[in-house]
Formats: sequence, C-alpha cells, structure tokens
Amino acid sequence: MNKTGNFSKVQRMVILAVLIALTLVMALTPLGYLKIGALSISFLCIPIAIGATVLGPTAGLILGTLVISCGERTVGTIDLVSARSVQAQESKEKTEKKKTLAETLWQFLSAG
Repeated sequence: MNKTGNFSKVQRMVILAVLIALTLVMALTPLGYLKIGALSISFLCIPIAIGATVLGPTAGLILGTLVISCGERTVGTIDLVSARSVQAQESKEKTEKKKTLAETLWQFLSAG
C-alpha cells in the first residue's frame, strides 16, 4: 500500500471529503457563524486549519478556495458582513439625500 505521510491515499481522500462536507455545511447554514449584536464571528477557518495541518497545504488550499467560492467574505475569525451592510445602508441614505436634494431643487425652480 502506497502511503503519503501517515495516511494512505484513501484515508486522505476520506478525511478531505469529511472536511469539505463540514465546510459546506458551515458556510451555507448559520452553523458556521456566531452573531452577537452587530458583531459576526465566523468559525470557517477551523476546518481549513485542521485540513492544512493534518493533510498539508494542498488540502488547506482546496478548503480555503471552497469557502471563498461559497461567498465567504473573510476567512478569519471576524466576518465583515455587518460592516458591509452598514456601508450599503450609508450609500442608500446618500442616494436618498441626493434624490431629496434634486426634488427640493426642482420644487424651488418650478415655484420661482
């Protein structure tokens, strides 16, 4: 039996498949996140770190790419979803202010 490191190829493939399944479940459901008020903490780096440590950097690359392709914004401990939603809200408010300013200008010009 050809062995790479301490695991055979089949064992490595099974461990990687289990970590991929765990990563997908965590990335696509709320199980991978802890939301406390405006702070959102992501635990998606845990299977990536385990895969990279146990199976090597190639497995870490596969798992990290999978998380990024699932739509995760950061692969760290703090997710920036709440900060991005605040930025989106601010840009929406600026757009509404511009509309309000344009409407005010139109009313001023049409009344005068």
